Amino acid sequence: MEFVAERVTHVQLPEGYYVALINPESLIKNHVVKEVGALRHRVWAARGMDMSNSLVANSWVEKEDYHAYIWGVYFENKLIASARLSMHTSIETLPESSLYTQFFDQISYPIASFNRLVVCENHRGLQLSTFLVTERINMSLKLGASCIVFDCPGSRVSKMKAHGFSPLGQPQAGSKCSAINWVVMHKKLATKHTG
Repeated sequence: MEFVAERVTHVQLPEGYYVALINPESLIKNHVVKEVGALRHRVWAARGMDMSNSLVANSWVEKEDYHAYIWGVYFENKLIASARLSMHTSIETLPESSLYTQFFDQISYPIASFNRLVVCENHRGLQLSTFLVTERINMSLKLGASCIVFDCPGSRVSKMKAHGFSPLGQPQAGSKCSAINWVVMHKKLATKHTG
């Protein structure tokens, strides 16, 4: 089955690459989620991550995938990178919500949540992760988010600081990949005032 989705046309990627954005109401959402889940599993298993909490064999799919915006980067019509953005009106609905509850007084609503950025090893060094972060920041602004939150391994903190994110608290174990200490990152967004 060939993938069909709305291509993102305002970006310049190397020849052979293109980006597709799948919104939460897309009719092809189930196909995309399956494809993204397989990509995550393949890349993360190769890096030695514990995949025992996966809902589906040889896949990493979460319920949030079905209600989120998903970016897919394709090379020669093969998915090679992906990232997710979901919107939330409470901390309790965030993925890995237990990581965030202690910061409730520092998080404003609505919340944009960044999750599951993944890039195939042989396509790294092309700034694809930077592109996916920038795209999700822009979409968060467009959707009216008051802030952006996500959790990442300590190795990603300095790169995310370059995008204006700040760490909240100390690294802590998550419920899905408890072998990794996750750092909660936060970015306030400018809100529009009416009146």
